[in-house]
Amino acid sequence: MIDALQNYLKDNWLLAVSTPFYAIMISLEVILSNYHKRTLYTVKETLINFWLNIANTILGISCKVFVLGIMTWFLQFHLVNISNEYVYWILLFFGLDICFYFEHRSEHFVRFLWAVHVTHHSSQEYNLTTGFRSSVFRPPGFILVFYPFSAIGF
Repeated sequence: MIDALQNYLKDNWLLAVSTPFYAIMISLEVILSNYHKRTLYTVKETLINFWLNIANTILGISCKVFVLGIMTWFLQFHLVNISNEYVYWILLFFGLDICFYFEHRSEHFVRFLWAVHVTHHSSQEYNLTTGFRSSVFRPPGFILVFYPFSAIGF
């Protein structure tokens, strides 16, 4: 079990680096908010935020396995072949960033998408764990962002 976790974190280095960073920042925020007598955290809200994050992670992994199969199928019909790896990664970075931006904006303006996204805005407190709060319906909808990229050739 420990070996599997170590291998997973080795392959997902960003998660391995960001998790301790978030733990430190959240702890600091709890200490400072209590010191300044501002109740930014309650046990109930924080546990809900973490639970939603865990549920989304599990669901997200399941969706990604399914999406990988579909993207592999789409890749055989790709429209562009980008041979320069630097151009490839730069275009992919900015392309994904633009898609995430428009996806997030659309979640605020399209009623059906807002119904999925509103969970993220439903916390009574605004703190670092609020960012973990997301609907369990988000991962299946979120994967639609990736389909065009495999059709293009990424």
